[in-house]
Amino acid sequence: MPESKRLFIAIEIPASVQQNIGVLSAALRKADDYGLSWVKASNIHLTLKFLGETPVSTLEKIEVGMANAAANSSPFEITLSGCGCFPSPARPRVLWLGMQADARLGQLQRGVDEALVDAGFAREKKPFSAHLTLARVPDTCPTTTSQKIYTQLVTLDTRHLGSFTATEITLFQSVLSRFGAQYTPLYRCRLGK
Repeated sequence: MPESKRLFIAIEIPASVQQNIGVLSAALRKADDYGLSWVKASNIHLTLKFLGETPVSTLEKIEVGMANAAANSSPFEITLSGCGCFPSPARPRVLWLGMQADARLGQLQRGVDEALVDAGFAREKKPFSAHLTLARVPDTCPTTTSQKIYTQLVTLDTRHLGSFTATEITLFQSVLSRFGAQYTPLYRCRLGK
């Protein structure tokens, strides 16, 4: 058994919403004459905390922290809305879809972050920015190409992508390969007591 696993905690996106995102991604890919790193629709998720390479020996503490954070939350609605990029439209590196949710999403993310301090993880330094990553732009991609795709992204109507109720959080293992990332759920916690 490996001594460490690459892990993250996320809210899973329902398959029906992932399919809608896949249709939008396919439209954007037509403008991609460079070969951005597109996220498979089935891999799209809302990351609450990226843990990185993590010793297997800490899994139990992570699960306890997740359970505590989940117990202090309750299910809430998330609606996909808007889009953007990081760090700026002048130099897009990540293309993303935005979302609307009430304050419980931010509270849940902070709860997960705080609960994992006891498991040895540092608090997040950057403010939480809820988003779904569509594509990553390689460093070698000409800025004009990434700007062209970003410009097309912001003109698309994202209102039809859907909404869903977040009812649980999931600990995922991420295995990277030349065929892309493969995510395996390891542990799930329902929101609420």
